[in-house]
Amino acid sequence: MKLLPLVLLLSLTLFACGGDDDPAEPAATGTPAAEATQAPEEDAGGGDAGGEEEVREMFADYTKALGDRDWDEACDNLAPETTEKLQSNIKQLGVANPPSECTELMDQLYDTIDKDPTAKKTIDDITKSAKVDKVTITGDSASISWSATVNGQKTPVTQSARVIDGDWKLIDVN
Repeated sequence: MKLLPLVLLLSLTLFACGGDDDPAEPAATGTPAAEATQAPEEDAGGGDAGGEEEVREMFADYTKALGDRDWDEACDNLAPETTEKLQSNIKQLGVANPPSECTELMDQLYDTIDKDPTAKKTIDDITKSAKVDKVTITGDSASISWSATVNGQKTPVTQSARVIDGDWKLIDVN
């Protein structure tokens, strides 16, 4: 199916919120989630949003929401510009007039994904295997290095988050 590669790419992009896949930069290995490092304390601000544990918790909530197909919770963890990127990505699937609301966009994308057993398995595998390897916080911005297993291969992803109204939100970096 010609649509499968595009759905797969959009699925990983959605999961990574537009994160920058960089296979040339391997993810940290052998670092248990609770022992991952963080920037020095003076850089670990995050304002009212807290530090590394809050970023990890937000990422875990987002991952769980995707797996549960809970679009309200998933969208609650995304920055507004990520919704705009998601809308653009759905246009690539051939949808001429995609909705503007995050929950409706998620529903439309996952409706397409769930109709294709291979795409559904891939996104479900990503959701189940996503693991944060490292969080680096500088002020109100964070870099999250995480990996997931895609088609039996560990795929590293680095993406950003920022504080919005006192909470960490995943942002689109492309």
